[in-house]
Amino acid sequence: IDFGSEWIKIAVISKGTRVETVLNENSKRKSLCAILLPEQGSNVPRQIGEAAASRPHKSLMYFRETLGVSFQTYQQQNQDLSFNKVLSDDKRNACKLGDGAESYSPELLSAMAFSYIKARAQDHIQRNVTKAVVTVPPHFTSNQRKALASACRIAGLD
Repeated sequence: IDFGSEWIKIAVISKGTRVETVLNENSKRKSLCAILLPEQGSNVPRQIGEAAASRPHKSLMYFRETLGVSFQTYQQQNQDLSFNKVLSDDKRNACKLGDGAESYSPELLSAMAFSYIKARAQDHIQRNVTKAVVTVPPHFTSNQRKALASACRIAGLD
């Protein structure tokens, strides 16, 4: 899994076969790393990827940048907090994302993205997927790596 700020790319490596790039529902090699949150009380499920781009005011993006980072650190590194809808999670000394009425931890949002990825990979190989290798930038701290590992566990990936 290539888990980028804006895009997610996935490939499957099976024993005895070559590496296969997994395409998204639009037959593209990469998916937008965005989650469209449904209106409260709506029966519409969460949408991940390009579908979320259709309603950016209701979507959460760039949540990878908030993984394992305190709100104070995020504030110092990023000037525009309104675009990402980043809020302070004082209980965890961390960031959360949302619109105030509903908010989500970066780990949960990343787990939603990983669940989408897992489902795409399972559809591609017609088998259950339980293990993954996730690439991260070299500047990720140990806290960010731990938060990413937590998101993988939430999504059912080792």
